[in-house]
Amino acid sequence: MNWLKILLPILILIVYCLTLSPTVGLIDSGELITGCYLLNILHPTGYPLYTLLGNLFARIPIGTVAQRINFVSSFFCAVACFFFFILLLDLTGLPYAAMVGTGLFAFSSTVWSVAVGAEVYGLTLLFLTCIVYLWRKLAQNNIFLLLAFVLGLSFTNHMMIASVFIGTIIFFALTFRKEFFLRDTILFIIFFLLGLSVYLYLPIRAKQIPLFNWGNPYNLERFIWHITGKQYRVWMFQAKGAELLANLKSGLKLIFRESNWGGLILFAIVGLVISFKKNRYLVIGLLVIFFLTLFYAVNYSIPDIESYYLPCLFVLFLLSGIGLSALMKKLKIPQPVYLILCLLPILFNYRRAGMQGNFLAYDSAVNHLKVVPKDAIVITNWWDFYSPALYLQYVEKFRGDVCIIDKELLRRSWYFQYLTKQYPWLIENSTKEINHFLEFLDQFEHGRLKDNLGIQNSFINMINSFIDHNPERRVFLTFNERTDFDAKSIKPEFNRIPYGLLYELSPPPDTIIEDIDYSQFVVRRPNLILDERAKMVLQRYEIFGLERALFLQKLNRTASARKTLDWVLKINPNSTTAKNWARLLNTNR
Repeated sequence: MNWLKILLPILILIVYCLTLSPTVGLIDSGELITGCYLLNILHPTGYPLYTLLGNLFARIPIGTVAQRINFVSSFFCAVACFFFFILLLDLTGLPYAAMVGTGLFAFSSTVWSVAVGAEVYGLTLLFLTCIVYLWRKLAQNNIFLLLAFVLGLSFTNHMMIASVFIGTIIFFALTFRKEFFLRDTILFIIFFLLGLSVYLYLPIRAKQIPLFNWGNPYNLERFIWHITGKQYRVWMFQAKGAELLANLKSGLKLIFRESNWGGLILFAIVGLVISFKKNRYLVIGLLVIFFLTLFYAVNYSIPDIESYYLPCLFVLFLLSGIGLSALMKKLKIPQPVYLILCLLPILFNYRRAGMQGNFLAYDSAVNHLKVVPKDAIVITNWWDFYSPALYLQYVEKFRGDVCIIDKELLRRSWYFQYLTKQYPWLIENSTKEINHFLEFLDQFEHGRLKDNLGIQNSFINMINSFIDHNPERRVFLTFNERTDFDAKSIKPEFNRIPYGLLYELSPPPDTIIEDIDYSQFVVRRPNLILDERAKMVLQRYEIFGLERALFLQKLNRTASARKTLDWVLKINPNSTTAKNWARLLNTNR
């Protein structure tokens, strides 16, 4: 069955490629693609190994840069499925049982979704499967040194591997007990640190001042801040009571859904019982991974948490594959049935996990930028616009003249290094206000801040200075008072004029607005089951279209308002508000 070991991951890779995201996606996709392409410092914990490997793939002269980096995830996930298959084959001895288990794992919606877009989780999944596979090979000479190196290397990609590390140490201790000597321990540490040394990329590259030097980890203090995710600690282990229970409920719901609504859990229990008799220490290590991952994910309150459950799903599918093999040994099932079992998750999850034809993030970022005048300033609080905009500006060289400022990143001192490099005029014109805010920010970053009102006032004064000191540049926001706390303090005396997918800040009494042809916006709605984040992107077209029509109507520009409503109905034919309003305008002609 050696042919199956090679053929199965190739077939999985083909399916991933057929459902690959055609361009930049939402969340961190734009930052990651741009970061790999330009060798930036990525957001905490830095992901140096992913950056370096992604840069190698970015140099392949096939497709766009976005497609190359998206393919990185497909490749790593396919290789992870190879290790999953040979591990399951080793544990069960049944090729077809291993094939079915691998198919269910590969095409579960969570695994599939991280395999088709730019994300770091595919590489982490590869490390996870490879490490547990190496558990089975520890009896061979010097494998423990390879395991130590791989463990160290895995930490340079994502900290969720910590549960795997602890599970490995426990498995290691139970397996060897007193057989492991001081010399072996020293060698293990040396090889672990050798793998971990990839983190040296961060301070080395930071001193070269790349375009996006997130965290600026040039010294020991900032290096530790970055690799430990200091800026994200506010969301870690802070949930209490109802929020914690809600997180647990969401996590268990995800696991239940991925187990085919509980069906695979029964097989996993069977696999757990069978494996505990034969491979007790392996099962203990796997359970440590499962429950530590669950504990960590439940205590991390972020919206895009699903991928953090990958180690839990790995354990679930591995044990269910073992349980499924026990059933196959007792039942004489025709071989074609195995193929059907592999195809079922593809049919169920094709539109849920696949990203084929999904241009939502790309189109949204282009539509935001294409209508703004030359040299405009855009201030945003929306990462799902800013991240793909980074890709557009620095990889595809689209609208590089527009100064885009992430309002939330202004709360990080390293971000001013980027602004200084890209927009020196902005920093020069607001030097006084920036320096005043940075004094407060340094206190905040070092835990010495006592004047919360002072830092907030200096923050707003700095943003307002960007507008006041550059009067020749038109300024736009992606948010308003209803969606952002700071909005009410940003030039409150200015009008907010709906302008495309933005609000233009216009000094009173000016309410003259130029016509915008909304039909120029390209909105390609994919034939997929969209998550809430993707739906929000589509909803913004309707929201801004309706606000634009209302503003035009107040200026008695009824024809333009009617035209805008027609466009809203083209984007969303089910918009009740747009339907009723358009009907009213047509009646009053």
